[in-house]
Amino acid sequence: MFGDSLLLERHRTAELMDQPGVTVEELRHAHKTLARVNQLSLTASQLWNEIDLWRCRSGVTQLNVLDVACGAGDLLRSLELRAFRKGISFYGHGIDINPDSILIAREQTAGDSNVSYSVGDALNTISTQYNVIVSTLFLHHLTQTEAVDFLRSIWKASNGIVLIHDLRRSASGYALAWLGTRLLSNQPMIRVDGLKSVRAAFSIPEIKKLLSDAHISNGILKTKFPRRLLLSIEPKNSGILT
Repeated sequence: MFGDSLLLERHRTAELMDQPGVTVEELRHAHKTLARVNQLSLTASQLWNEIDLWRCRSGVTQLNVLDVACGAGDLLRSLELRAFRKGISFYGHGIDINPDSILIAREQTAGDSNVSYSVGDALNTISTQYNVIVSTLFLHHLTQTEAVDFLRSIWKASNGIVLIHDLRRSASGYALAWLGTRLLSNQPMIRVDGLKSVRAAFSIPEIKKLLSDAHISNGILKTKFPRRLLLSIEPKNSGILT
């Protein structure tokens, strides 16, 4: 059923969650499920480990974090909590093109939080005021050309570290998405979009090609549980594409 031949080629189609007519309640449920997926996938922990290592190397005392395509903002809130526990000054801002997602993010963020949100297009120019730029589960939504432009844009905008966390296309990843979406939700939109996302994801060689096309030579790629990839770029330092 899940043979490798199924996923040899990248196949990108519009996800149901991004279609007109999706209600706020449907979107709220979808974001709640995605938050559970991120929690089970250890996404925030994996990103925080990279951020904290970079912070220690660079001597940065305040984290100014931009989350591109932030959805309902669960990642930013989790990063803020980790910074708080370590006594690290933190300011986070999330942008998303969907105003309903921003509405949900604001609803779920405590009034004393140092996290804010606004509607914004990730493919437009990104502010250079942040020393950490993160993006999760967004890259696979883009065409190859858009992905190259996006990587180049955030690389130029960052004055610290860029972290991209996304799916890694594979037959086993497809099988895991099939099982996981059925265990976590009975909503058809989640089950359909979960499989579409894996089919649209880039492979490791394809990510390397994107970096080459974007003229980024200091990207470091790591494979992460479960069938994820983590790309880190430090624009201020030389590095090796691995």
